[in-house]
Amino acid sequence: MSAPYVPLRVFSSFTMLEGAIEPKAIAKHARKLGFPAIGLNDRNGLYAAMPFGEACMAEGVQPITGALLAVARPDDIGPAGTLDWLVLLAQDEVGYDNLCRLVSAAHLDRPIHEEPNVAFDALHGSTDGLIALTAGGEGALARLFADGQSGKAGSYAGKLKTLFEGRLYVELSRRGDPVEEAAEAPLIELAYTLDLPLIATNPAQYAEPQFHAAHDVWEERWMGEVGADEKLFLQAMIQSAVAFHHLDIGRPGASRQMYQRAKEKFSRLGKKVFMSLDLEEYQDQLDTALSWLLSVPDPREHPIPEIRHPKIRLLAQINDFD
Repeated sequence: MSAPYVPLRVFSSFTMLEGAIEPKAIAKHARKLGFPAIGLNDRNGLYAAMPFGEACMAEGVQPITGALLAVARPDDIGPAGTLDWLVLLAQDEVGYDNLCRLVSAAHLDRPIHEEPNVAFDALHGSTDGLIALTAGGEGALARLFADGQSGKAGSYAGKLKTLFEGRLYVELSRRGDPVEEAAEAPLIELAYTLDLPLIATNPAQYAEPQFHAAHDVWEERWMGEVGADEKLFLQAMIQSAVAFHHLDIGRPGASRQMYQRAKEKFSRLGKKVFMSLDLEEYQDQLDTALSWLLSVPDPREHPIPEIRHPKIRLLAQINDFD
């Protein structure tokens, strides 16, 4: 009898604009599909770990907690400043502690102008209890092979093998990604050369096919080449909507974080009207509904009051933007 399939690469909705599955829904969907276990690894975060783990246990599914960690490429591999991704899965309590330490360092120990990441050297002494996957087309090995830098790919793999002795897996994904397609053959050869196990994954971002179209639309606006003001505006609007979503599913702590981020972006935008939306009126509605989140020490210990969601009112005139 063949072993059952276990998805190891799932994003939750906490990987904003990439994942579209609420953490508890991951567990329900895993049980529905007959998966005995499922792995969660959001980008540089463990935000969903607790609700995901609790829901999995309730559904009789083994939770595998991890993160997709951004790691700065070593200087001898280069080019300097390149960020690659590495999948880290907690094997035990020691591994979970190390994972928490690395994720925290990605946000707190990097220069403020950089995206969250850890220096490669930060992995030293923090890999016990962690299983590493090479992250497919987002990992350094696939990228280096796709660029024709097989020597550097071999050197990088040697560094990882030393850090994750007996716990490093060369990851293969087949999803039409040009980097993964170019790197697959040399990755397999590398795995045999270094006596490393191969693992096949199918990174998942949403549970139902209809989420694909919505995902692509929002990702283009959030991450694409749009004007600075338009991007701030759209991000603020999305985060304010997510704040209400978190309240609706009983997560006032996460709601407060999203509310604060939305307010910060509206403040940076500094517009009274944008894209024909009366922002002053919208922000008044937002504050009326959510300002209580900032007035209590811990909103998780406070009963959620009756909330009136804001209404978007477009002005008659067309306003220029960017």
